Formats: sequence, C-alpha cells, structure tokens
Amino acid sequence: MKVLNSKSIQNISLEDNGYQSFDFLDTQIKINDQNVILAVTVINMYEATGEDEYKDFPFAMGVSFLPENASVEIINDMTGEDTFKSQDEFNELSKDDKSSYYYDVDSYCGMCQIEAYLNEELDMEEIYEKLSVREAVVSKYAVNFGGLACEFGRGYEVDVVKFASIEAVEKYVKLLLNESLEIIDESFLENCLNRSCNLIGETWYKTFDTILGDAA
Repeated sequence: MKVLNSKSIQNISLEDNGYQSFDFLDTQIKINDQNVILAVTVINMYEATGEDEYKDFPFAMGVSFLPENASVEIINDMTGEDTFKSQDEFNELSKDDKSSYYYDVDSYCGMCQIEAYLNEELDMEEIYEKLSVREAVVSKYAVNFGGLACEFGRGYEVDVVKFASIEAVEKYVKLLLNESLEIIDESFLENCLNRSCNLIGETWYKTFDTILGDAA
C-alpha cells in the first residue's frame, strides 16, 4: 500500500526565507503506534557559511522523518522555557500548529535523513538527468563520521547535490519522492531506523525514541 500520494508531493511548497525553508508531508505510516511525517529541510549554505563553494549553488536539502507527536520535554529543552505544561497540550495542537516545531526538533535531535538509503533503491542518475546544469550540481563527498561511516567505513562516498535556487530544490524533491512512491513504507523506514547513526553503533531508533519520549 502506498503511504504517500502524488497529490501531496505536488503540494510541497518551499520558500526562500534566507537561511532555511521547511515543509512536511503526512504519511499513513505508524512506527511504535505513532503517526510518522516526512520533513523536507532546505538550508542556504552560502548564508550559513559564507564559503565560496556555495556561492553559485547555495542550497542543500534533506528529507527526514519524525513522529507526529514529539516529546514536550525535548521541545522545552530546545526552547529553554516551559513552552508546554503537558504532553496533551502539544498532542492536541493541529498539525499546522505542530509544524512550527518540527524543523527545530529535527535540527535539535538530528533525525535520520533518508536520501542515502533511497540511493540504494533508485537509479539516481535518471533523476539527476532531469535537472539542468544551471539548476544543480552533483559531487561526491567522503563520509568520515556518522552512521554511514560506521556501516561502510570511513571514506564512504555519497552524492551531494547543491542547488542554484529554491525552485530547483522543490523540483528535485518532487522528482525524488515521486520515484519513491513504491519504496517508502513502514518496512523501509524501520530499516532506516535499524541502521547505525554514529561510530559507536547506536541506531536511529535511539534518536526516534528520544524525540518520542513521553509522547508514546
């Protein structure tokens, strides 16, 4: 059963807000009896770093997934104040109201980004070919830290895509997710959660459970 649909993917809307942009998609996936959302995050790396390598292609993106209901303990730690007095107070918010916290929770906890695992399932070259040389550049990056380095060894190479505009990012995200309609499901995300997230072999389940906390 498909847990994403083309209509929701086409409705992804990213805006150039300077430093970062964010949108999310509902899914029909449940993990640990919790609804899961897909989060699309875009960072303007030139604004963030000022490094010349990002001058012409400043945008980087990631697709991750989060439990819909994050722990208020995490949110309160993140904001440095008692934003929510109880878990129910957050859980009862609309998804639109919750969405303002998704980006911060994702950034604060560093949840699993799924592009590297989609690369194992997709012919990425076919997707890259649908982007013009003015829209994006693709290069190889050697990973020396994190879960991929733990799983495949230091120096493991991954594709890094840099984009000239927010419109190019949006085009790529829609291409990527539409090609992944038959791939992204509960089994795929649970496989991602069972992968290593750091060099000591901890898995993404630990991060997912940390975000979930008392919301479970």
